[in-house]
Amino acid sequence: GFVSLVDGKQMRGMLYKNGSVFAVSYNQFAGTTYSTAFVGALIYFNGTTDYVEAYGQQDDTVARNTTGTTEISFGGFKVA
Repeated sequence: GFVSLVDGKQMRGMLYKNGSVFAVSYNQFAGTTYSTAFVGALIYFNGTTDYVEAYGQQDDTVARNTTGTTEISFGGFKVA
């Protein structure tokens, strides 16, 4: 998440598959100290060349730091 987003600002969590947007989550905040976003999806892979990327973005008018590496995570599971 991002530190100190102000009222009405948004954070987006995004998953990209092979360089294209696959899933997006939007969260609007009301003066919270720490903001979080969750985005999840069931993504099928071809087993050789497919890949996924995760991004976070905020729309405040100033730069906002992320809350730190211990509070930012990305995970995946193989479903057979």
